[in-house]
Amino acid sequence: MLTPIREELKKLSLDGLLISDPTNIFYLSGFRPTDSKKKEAFLLISQDQSFLLLSPLDFHGFRKSQNRIQKINWNRDKSWSLTLKGLVSDSNIRALGFEAESLTVSELKIIRRRTKPTRLKPFPKTIERMRIIKTSPEIKKIKRACQITDRSFDEILKLIRPGITESEIAHKIEFILMKNGAESSAFKPIVAFGKNAAVPHYQSGKTKLSTGGLILDFGARHEGYCADLTRTVYLGNPDSQFRKIYRLVFEAQEKALTKIKAGMKAKRADHFCRDLFAQNDLADHFTHSTGHGIGLEIHEGFAVSPYDQTEIVQGMVFTLEPGLYFKNWGGIRIENTVMMGDTEIKSLSSADRELICL
Repeated sequence: MLTPIREELKKLSLDGLLISDPTNIFYLSGFRPTDSKKKEAFLLISQDQSFLLLSPLDFHGFRKSQNRIQKINWNRDKSWSLTLKGLVSDSNIRALGFEAESLTVSELKIIRRRTKPTRLKPFPKTIERMRIIKTSPEIKKIKRACQITDRSFDEILKLIRPGITESEIAHKIEFILMKNGAESSAFKPIVAFGKNAAVPHYQSGKTKLSTGGLILDFGARHEGYCADLTRTVYLGNPDSQFRKIYRLVFEAQEKALTKIKAGMKAKRADHFCRDLFAQNDLADHFTHSTGHGIGLEIHEGFAVSPYDQTEIVQGMVFTLEPGLYFKNWGGIRIENTVMMGDTEIKSLSSADRELICL
């Protein structure tokens, strides 16, 4: 897994790379920080060695690292920057790459000061590109996350009743996911009732459920990997307008599921849903992309959008989530996590996509 990184280092005439993004560190080493907001680890890769710099809080608790990476403990007497200084010097690193988007200005200043006269250079997103195509073990973990999510959906439906609030359901979703085997929720669940469903990334609030449409957007995280599922259900008996819009969103997703093929550009894949909505004079009510890459992060690598030139190939995992939204009325979204096979898409989500009325 480190070979492509070392090949990139040679191309850029770099002797080493300092990785600071927590997700990339986990991807390469297996170490996951306990607090994603703090720098609790750095990964230093040279042409012949690799070192995982850990704080004393994590060093003894983390036992096994991937890719023959050596653990290094920084302690109270020797901070991470002094530890890094010694490793850069000992490894004769004269030109060091770094991840510009995951370092603060102050951290970069510290690294620059400690590693002088080493030259620093921003490193391209080689690791992020590697993460787009999943290995068999990664796909297995995502499949398990999807299974937990599907199973949880059946239990969540039993909670839905008039009088319960959106926030109450959202909290219970997280509990149900973990009860069913998730290590955590992949993201904060979206529970949007009635008019609130017109906002795609609505934050669940104190609105009480009554008669109307309800969007449920949630997913499990299993061994670091995410699932993402959205279903729209109805409390009561929906009118003909709701059923018509639901059927259109369903048909848009079905079209994407069956028409997207390996080798197709993401921007082309996006048009299957968008064109159908445009044919029904509803293009302005589809306000986001058709889908997004998913893996260690809920949004990862690329988007199935009108602007993304990424070629969709075997091993990519992403979502398909067409939706239509109307101010002062509500919204409808249906989302599956899917995988690109040899030629066609395979859905990893299996929860019922037909309109469920409660």
